[in-house]
Amino acid sequence: MKKLIVIVIALLFIAANSAIGTETHKMEQGKPDIKTIYFILGCLDEYLGRTIVEKEADVVEHFYSSEVQASQVFEKYLKRLVSEENINTQIRKEVQTDGGHILFHSPELYQRINSMYTYDFNKSSQRVSKNPGGPWVRAVKTFVSINIFNEQDKTAKLSYLAGAYARYGNRFDDNDFGFNTANASHKMDLIEELLKEFGCREVTHEMSDPEAIPISHTVIFVASPEIKKLFDSVSKEINGRDQVGRWVVK
Repeated sequence: MKKLIVIVIALLFIAANSAIGTETHKMEQGKPDIKTIYFILGCLDEYLGRTIVEKEADVVEHFYSSEVQASQVFEKYLKRLVSEENINTQIRKEVQTDGGHILFHSPELYQRINSMYTYDFNKSSQRVSKNPGGPWVRAVKTFVSINIFNEQDKTAKLSYLAGAYARYGNRFDDNDFGFNTANASHKMDLIEELLKEFGCREVTHEMSDPEAIPISHTVIFVASPEIKKLFDSVSKEINGRDQVGRWVVK
């Protein structure tokens, strides 16, 4: 009996030290907690909203040829989500020869990510088809909103900002940052709201000429210490792609 107690105590000691070691390593890395699904949501383009197709759709997201670095980070988090949630799927990466667009295919991940949005096919008259002659299936445009964070802690919001920064963020100097994208005012409105919530200062949302197409949206701000630390971490993941000069919105 005494021998059994000694063995149990030894195992508990090993487990405790392992946990402490893991936590110490995490602190040494200086990386904030990230909720994978929310990081992915932050990365999404949402050009005029996200189009969700009812059947036979599998394009999780696409990136332009100039977004190679962001696409690599996105792919890493897709694989992390598959592992975390034990999703039975295969991720197929496609690089188109015409234009160099980068697409990620997975029916299961397509459905998982779309489950984070609110939409109703019965309220949409939109129809799409892969072929000119059909068949035609229902589709809907939906938009991200603050409601995706219902019953979530602040980690989800920070994760969303981290994902958005990985693709659309830029840094002008030590504390001045910005986001820039096109035809996604709803996404930029949400980013603006979150930045203010986390104590960023001088947050401004600017638009390019509304008569021009596409309409460019820019959010510029002075980062709070918490947001600065977060974006410092993301910058390392994207190999400093965010280091740029200041934009001029026209």
